[in-house]
Amino acid sequence: MQKDNYEDLIWSLDIDAILEEHRSKMLASMAKQIRRYLSDGVVLVEGRPGYGRRVELSETNIAQFFDDYHGSGIFEQILMSALRTGYNLDRYLALKVCDYVPEMDRQRISKRDLKMLTRRVGLTTWNEDVTHELAKRFPKKQIFYYLRRNPRYHAAVEHYENLSEQNAILHENMLREIPDDYTEFYPLARQMHRHFVIHEGPTNSGKTYQAINALRESEKGIYLGPLRLLAYEQFESLNMDEYPCSLVTGEERIEVPGSRYQASTVEMFNPEAQYEVAVIDECQMISDESRGGSWTAAILGICADEVHLCCASNAVPLLIRLIEDCEDDYEVVHHKRQTPLRMEQRDFSFPKSVQEKDALIVFSKRDVHAVASELQRHGIACSVIYGSLPYDVRHDEARKFMEGDTQVVVATDAIGMGMNLPIQRVVFLETAKFDGKDLRPLLPEEVQQIAGRAGRRGLFNVGYVNAFGDRPFIASSLTEKVPDLTHAAIAFPQSLLGLDASLSDILKRWNTIPEKPGYEKENLDIEIALCEQLEKISGKGDKELIYQFLMIPFDEKEDYLNHLWEDFYRAERAGREIRFSSVRPNLENFVDPKARDLPELELAYKVCDLTFYYDQRFSHTEDLEEITETKQEISDMIMRILEEQKLPAKHCKYCGRPLPWNYRYGMCERCHKKHRWR
Repeated sequence: MQKDNYEDLIWSLDIDAILEEHRSKMLASMAKQIRRYLSDGVVLVEGRPGYGRRVELSETNIAQFFDDYHGSGIFEQILMSALRTGYNLDRYLALKVCDYVPEMDRQRISKRDLKMLTRRVGLTTWNEDVTHELAKRFPKKQIFYYLRRNPRYHAAVEHYENLSEQNAILHENMLREIPDDYTEFYPLARQMHRHFVIHEGPTNSGKTYQAINALRESEKGIYLGPLRLLAYEQFESLNMDEYPCSLVTGEERIEVPGSRYQASTVEMFNPEAQYEVAVIDECQMISDESRGGSWTAAILGICADEVHLCCASNAVPLLIRLIEDCEDDYEVVHHKRQTPLRMEQRDFSFPKSVQEKDALIVFSKRDVHAVASELQRHGIACSVIYGSLPYDVRHDEARKFMEGDTQVVVATDAIGMGMNLPIQRVVFLETAKFDGKDLRPLLPEEVQQIAGRAGRRGLFNVGYVNAFGDRPFIASSLTEKVPDLTHAAIAFPQSLLGLDASLSDILKRWNTIPEKPGYEKENLDIEIALCEQLEKISGKGDKELIYQFLMIPFDEKEDYLNHLWEDFYRAERAGREIRFSSVRPNLENFVDPKARDLPELELAYKVCDLTFYYDQRFSHTEDLEEITETKQEISDMIMRILEEQKLPAKHCKYCGRPLPWNYRYGMCERCHKKHRWR
């Protein structure tokens, strides 16, 4: 028998009125189905990251299930499963309309007409309204109540209750361990009365220069900076002027006999060491969500009679508040830029407009290579600077630019953090960067920090800025007032390791503790993920060793490095030692290194770095000299490649024709026309 055609009827229906008329009855029926599903059914978590697809609720995921319950789509999944309607609530409501309209028969309606009716329901707000109203009827405690009655999940619910009780105890103990005032984390510094000198001003204004002069006049002092490269610059400068200084960074330690000074990265701050003068550079990074806690710790905890803080102007109110919290005194020294900074009014054309002493800014290694390759093809010698280059290679590239061996420097924003290069003009070839989550426009403070590298004092009377493309954006960013910093990042306190819980539980619970006013906790997502990775190997009782491994910096997104780091952990836990000879990169493959070998050589250097960190942290000193020699060998190879001025360009993947550095596609226009009809 042919099914009825309901097309005209469907278009004549007032869907909102029909659903509203039967609202109470419909919601009661849906709530009943949810209760039955939770009390008797097989509860599945569908499409949730970490659970996989269609994973049943269990002891292993029930805690995550309830932690994520609010705002994560879990109730919607429960609703769909209870109604047995897949992921389409509109279809369920459409079938209900069939039940409420006497002229329609849900058993006889055609697929085509049901699809049409479903589309009409989808044009209303009922899907969202119904879900919201039902969600209010089933808060987290109601879901828990019905799951408790489900015989399949008795053990899981009991496990969750025990876990909740343990977390409550952990939370209470953690609150007891955390002082009401974060400054109390540093009792030795609290016993001193320190004098702070805040050097504020833009780039190229002599802030660090004046602070270092105060350091030189002291009997014992320390410089703490954001980069190993900057620490090395101060180490080199002080020793050249016969101020004996040691270098202590995560990557290396150079002890100078009789040294009275130390140059370090800020993460190497030691709250127990005593100094006459301390210099803490780039203090505006105190709000950075991944590293800012190191600046907060150094400012609150450095034991020095006189502390010089170098920062951008927007950091001053926050720094003053921290100093006042410590009950120390301060003075603010205002620095003005030594050379004016001007936005050029003429358009910039690449590579036609490139001139000597330019710094061309892009925001990825691939684009650095592509831009440099185009310049080299036009006979323009250039240096390259980006984050994954070894430090001594970056230093050598900077040297070549300073000494005139290269005419131009192509760099990422790594150039913006205190590198003193003879740059006359900064040109932004890109105005957006990927920040690890999204591609976003540059922030005004980023533009000002990078642009400020132009017009080095003593070499140029004026510094110039230009942009390829969105010049008005860069011009407005240069003059836009940067808002004052509102909070200091706070790092995870190592004192909490003594709590009776696994490290991952402690880190997660620390994340839930409300911050004190004016502070925000550092983002620990990466540390928690790495911690759980190691806990899968050893269980949750190895927290001191796991914490030591979390303190080893490496690129966790690089699979090979991640596996190597895990192998080091397995070995250390078993009381074995992995010798460098078993992981040493095979450099015989690079007898005549070419530009195509750069990624592999950079990875090889990272392997050496990770091994060096591991050996140094766990006092496996036998291989440190060999690792250092291998790192130097790799750096020399990379320097030889860069010396050739033959960096890889972008090429069409079909015909090999060179493509412009900012070409968005993998094939040229000619090949696109040839291949698009195939």
